Amino acid sequence: MGEPKSRHLLSCVTTSKLLYAAPLWADTMSAQGWRKLAAVHRRSHLRVACCYRTVSHEAAAVISGIPPITLLAKERAVLYRGRVKVEARGYLINRWQNEWDNGEKGRWTHKLISQLDVWLSRKASQMTYHLTKFCRPWMLRVIFAQVPLAGLRRMCAV
Repeated sequence: MGEPKSRHLLSCVTTSKLLYAAPLWADTMSAQGWRKLAAVHRRSHLRVACCYRTVSHEAAAVISGIPPITLLAKERAVLYRGRVKVEARGYLINRWQNEWDNGEKGRWTHKLISQLDVWLSRKASQMTYHLTKFCRPWMLRVIFAQVPLAGLRRMCAV
């Protein structure tokens, strides 16, 4: 997948196919089914964020700006029941923020991107391979003593 816009477009297509008829099966899906859906969706996150496969699912989802498939499916089910889209999206972001704050994986990325609403509403260019590499833990250890954390946040929000 070449251009960042084409990667994001293909991710949207994949997500749409995964969420086909989600209001009907979102509440009754088994844990094994969710794991299979998440594995496919994780690949999409990795492609959009230009990450290696060693990056955690949680971190790749945040970097790419695409919510996890479980939350998207539940959002579709709530929309199907008649909730307003803006309200449902706000609820999704709040639940995602709670999962992001309380999760065990992606803690280095959490230090840089702690507020999802700010990250998702940024007016920045697409993620690139080099920017994703910059946000990796080993790179942060090298430069962490030289650049304050606030400076790192500004650099990743560009």
